[in-house]
Amino acid sequence: RAYATNGVGTGYGDPVSFRTSPVALAEITTAIVTDITSTTAKSGGTLVSNGGGEITACGVCWGVNHEPKITDNKTTDVLSGNSYTSTLTNLESFRTYYVRAYASNSAGTVYGEEREFKTSTVPPTVITGEITNRSYRSATASGEVTSDGGNPVTDRGVCFATHLNPKFSENN
Repeated sequence: RAYATNGVGTGYGDPVSFRTSPVALAEITTAIVTDITSTTAKSGGTLVSNGGGEITACGVCWGVNHEPKITDNKTTDVLSGNSYTSTLTNLESFRTYYVRAYASNSAGTVYGEEREFKTSTVPPTVITGEITNRSYRSATASGEVTSDGGNPVTDRGVCFATHLNPKFSENN
């Protein structure tokens, strides 16, 4: 009820009752995906509205299928102002992923728009074996591919030269 006070006293109006608006779902946008490597990437979110309630959780969720949810891979981040940055880890190289920001309040969880990205590949990992059967004009060399770097190996061999660190283009 309204009131007013003067030198004589305080007067009151009739009481009026009302209900507060319920908390609505938050609104969030998904940041573009950056710093993509073969196993990690960065994204995040920007909170447009908290829906009138406290944000209880936020982050990004990702997967290899469209519309990832918080039941898939996810980060749990802390708002800094109205945004946050997330680091996605344990990704597979040379793979397409989908990511969405999420925010939760007492009304539920809401997702930002979906972003698509593809992890990069890296060169294969190779171990050079010992040199055996050395003679005046020949030797036996070997190597082992321990990782394809996320992309099929199309050629393999041994490089040699009379200087340190020979390259494939010099001799194989």
